Amino acid sequence: RLPAVRPDDMEEWKSGHFHRAIPDGYVASAVTGDNLIRDPNLREYYGVVRRIVRGPIFNWKRFRAIADMNLGTYQHLLHDAGIERKDQNDGE
Repeated sequence: RLPAVRPDDMEEWKSGHFHRAIPDGYVASAVTGDNLIRDPNLREYYGVVRRIVRGPIFNWKRFRAIADMNLGTYQHLLHDAGIERKDQNDGE
């Protein structure tokens, strides 16, 4: 869910190849299964994403997290971590 790193020059852009910055602690989180993201805002955001994609299918907390994510409830976590996520429909 993190935004792609967009090159400044369109000549460097390759369709279908989107690079993303990997947050500190993400690799360790993926290996251990624990949330070890160092930035507290990204750690909370990653916890929500994990609940959405790995949580029990018919769990009310998962459904709530899905609804909240779609409503932009967690956008402030990205903003506070210094990451701006562009809306897919913003024309860029």
